[in-house]
Amino acid sequence: MALTRASIKQILRFGIVGISNTMIDALVYVALRHESAFFEKHFLFASLIAFCVATLNSFFWNKHWTFKHKSLYSHKQLAGFYFLSSVALCVNQITLYVVTKLIIPGLPAKLIASATTSIVSFIMQKRTIFKTHKSVVA
Repeated sequence: MALTRASIKQILRFGIVGISNTMIDALVYVALRHESAFFEKHFLFASLIAFCVATLNSFFWNKHWTFKHKSLYSHKQLAGFYFLSSVALCVNQITLYVVTKLIIPGLPAKLIASATTSIVSFIMQKRTIFKTHKSVVA
């Protein structure tokens, strides 16, 4: 992947969307764990819900702003997005589990997992979901 001016712009936009997704993800995660003993014990389930909420935000903004993907929504695109989101979720969950159990628990672990997932997600989205049609960066 060449780092052209357009690619750098996409990375910056993806980063901005990613920051908003991370905030949404972290806020939902903290709210669930704070409000429920169930989610405090089952932190991976809280993370799953938070990740799903943030993923919906991600799809909308990355399709329309980051990659300027002009196509109508299609079943193929949505199925591909959900598949990649599942892969990203696995990366997120494994990272969260390892960091929580071996290094540092709580929100810092969640933020580390989110950062790792963001890198993987950008590469996967750019090369697959939003590659099928020419991406235009204004």
